[in-house]
This record gives sequence, structure tokens and C-alpha cells, in this order.
Amino acid sequence: DAANFVLGRFKNEPRPLLGCGPHLGELLPHAPEAADGSMEGLPQPPFAFVARTNAAVIGMALRAQDAGLELEWVGGVKGYRLELLRDLCLLALGQQDRADSARVRAFSSMESLRAFAQRVDDREFLARIELVRRCPPQGLLS
Repeated sequence: DAANFVLGRFKNEPRPLLGCGPHLGELLPHAPEAADGSMEGLPQPPFAFVARTNAAVIGMALRAQDAGLELEWVGGVKGYRLELLRDLCLLALGQQDRADSARVRAFSSMESLRAFAQRVDDREFLARIELVRRCPPQGLLS
């Protein structure tokens, strides 16, 4: 109900989320992680994924893309700051001079940026850094 309220109120989404738990309309408490990153443990499409962080949504989108599923982004992709993910990939590859973000260019490595993000408790940045650490940066860029 809370997700439907937020989506309706702030994104003008008219279609309600119905959930995909064992019983019709029941929400899954979290997306199960498959060891191989597949969609194992998730319901058959179509289904919606709602998460607390943008990084979790992007991570699920990568899993869905790898599984060959079609994606739709409520409200478009602009709000997910994909350009920051690109810049983090460039930093991980040692190409931070190509990054658009001055904040990312200021660091010489992912480790130094991660240490800074931990010091200032930037959880969204930390989640994106973890995503780049778990997925090959070159693969995320292509």
C-alpha cells in the first residue's frame, strides 16, 4: 500500500502493484539473491521491483537484463543517476579523468572514494560502489 501511494502521488502511476508472493497480492519482503545472479527465486514476469535505494533497483535491472527480460522504468531512468554509475566504472578502470563528476575525478581509486563515502556515511554512494565492485565495470559500461 505504501509503495502504491508513493508511486501514485509522486510519479502519477495509475497501475497499482499487486505483489508476487505465494498468495495473490502478497509482496515479497526482499528479492532473493541467486548465486549466479540469475532471476532464480523471483516470480515469473511480469513483476515489479521496488527498493529503498536506486542502487538496488539498478542491480535488479542488471539481473533482469542478463536474463533477457524486458524492462520498464516508472518515471524514466533520469532519476537513477546512471551517469554517476558510469563515472564510478571509469574510476574503477583508472580512467577517472573521463568522468563527468568532479567528485569522482577528485579520487585516485575506488578504495579511496569508498573510504570517504564511509566517513561521511553516504549510503547511496556506498551502494553504487558495491554494485561496481560486484559487477565488472567494463561490462556495466557496455
